[in-house]
Amino acid sequence: MPKRPSPSKRNDSELEPLLSPLETAIEDERSRLSRAQAVLGCLRMALLYSDEDGKDCDVGDFADAAEVARGLISEAVERLDSASIAPLMKGKERRTR
Repeated sequence: MPKRPSPSKRNDSELEPLLSPLETAIEDERSRLSRAQAVLGCLRMALLYSDEDGKDCDVGDFADAAEVARGLISEAVERLDSASIAPLMKGKERRTR
């Protein structure tokens, strides 16, 4: 089995051939959740520092940002469902035997 490079010294192109389909799926969803986290962080800051009377902000923008984050999280939850992950786990079991 090839040795994996340390996390600080590897890039995505080095990582791909070393990952199983399950590990790849998990990394994809971690990336999706990270993007949702960033959107929510921006939304939080916008809400915290918006004008109290609401004249300086467009509520529709906040709703759009929340919807983007909700969509990213929803996709990750669906893809991490046991029905989606189980076939990837079975593939890993076959390779380790």
